[in-house]
Amino acid sequence: MMILLLALSATVLMGQIPLDEAIKLYQDGQFQEAREKFLMLLKENPGGAEVLYYLGEIEPDADKSLEYRRQFLSLHPLHPLADKVLYGVAQYDFAMGYYLTAAKDYQRILRNYPNSDLAAEAIYWLASSKLAIGATDSASFYFHRILEEYRQSSLVSWAEIGLVDVHFIGEEFTLALSQCLAFLEGHPNSELLPVALFRLAEIHQALEDIEMANGVFQRLAGEYPDTYQGKQARRRLTEWVKPEEEKEATQTEEGKFCVQVGAFSKRANAQNLQTKLRSWGYKVEVVKRSGRHRSFYLVWVGNYQSREEANREAKNLEKERSLPYQIIKR
Repeated sequence: MMILLLALSATVLMGQIPLDEAIKLYQDGQFQEAREKFLMLLKENPGGAEVLYYLGEIEPDADKSLEYRRQFLSLHPLHPLADKVLYGVAQYDFAMGYYLTAAKDYQRILRNYPNSDLAAEAIYWLASSKLAIGATDSASFYFHRILEEYRQSSLVSWAEIGLVDVHFIGEEFTLALSQCLAFLEGHPNSELLPVALFRLAEIHQALEDIEMANGVFQRLAGEYPDTYQGKQARRRLTEWVKPEEEKEATQTEEGKFCVQVGAFSKRANAQNLQTKLRSWGYKVEVVKRSGRHRSFYLVWVGNYQSREEANREAKNLEKERSLPYQIIKR
C-alpha cells in the first residue's frame, strides 16, 4: 500500500511540474514556449481549467482563443477565473461588432458573478454595447450606474463621455453640448481631453456652427497632432477645404453601382464591418453622408458597371454572410 501511495504521489508531482513550468513561461512573456507546453498538457487533460484558461489568454488565433474560453465556461462555470474568462468572451464579441451578444455576456457577468472585480468594467461595456445599437435609454442607465456606484473608478471619465454620446446619438445636441462642456471644465487635465474635444467639434457641427467646429478641430490638430482624434481633425479640416462636387467625383469615378451592407451613426462600427469584409476578400469602403443634424457612415462593397452585376454580388453576400443589402447608384 505504501509503495502504491508513493507511486501516486510521484505521478501527481510529475503532472504538476509541467503546468507550473508553463505558467512560469507565460508570466515571463515567453508565450510561444508556454503555448506549446499548454497544448501538450491539453492532450493529457482535455478539460483542465488552468490549461484552458491560459490557452484562451495566449492563443494568437482569436477564434481558437474563443473556443478555449467557451469550453472553459461550459466545464467550469463556478471556477474563480470564470468571470475573467466570460469577460474575455464579451470583449471579443464587442470588438467583432456583435453588440447584442456582447451585451448578454456582460449581463451574465453581473448576474452570475456579482462580486467580480470586473463588475465596473462589465457595466461600462454593457452601456457601450447598448449605445452601439442605439438603445440610448439603457446606455444612459448603465453609464449613470458607473457614476453612482463606482465613483473611484477610472471609468467615471469614460462614463461621462458616454453620456455625451447618449445625447448626441439621440439628437439632443444642446444637452450633449452642456454635458461635454461640463466634462472639459471639470477635467482640464484628463487623458480623455482629445476625445472630449473631438466630441465637442462634432456637436458644434451638428448644431451647424461650423466656425466653432472648425476652431475645435484646429485646436485638436495643433495641440494633439499624434492622437487618433488629432489625425481625424486634420482630415476633417482637409475635407472642408475641398468643394463637395470634387469629393463626390473622387468617390465615384471607379464604378457606377455598389452594394450597401450597413449604415452606422458611429464611424468605428462601420470600420469594424469594413475590416471583417476585407478579411473575407471583398473590396470595401466607408463613405460618410451628412444630414441636417447627424452623419451616417455607409459601408459599400465593390464597384460595378451595371446594376445586374452589383445585384449578383449582393445575393452572394446575403446568402454566404447573412448581410442585408441595398444596391446604390453612385
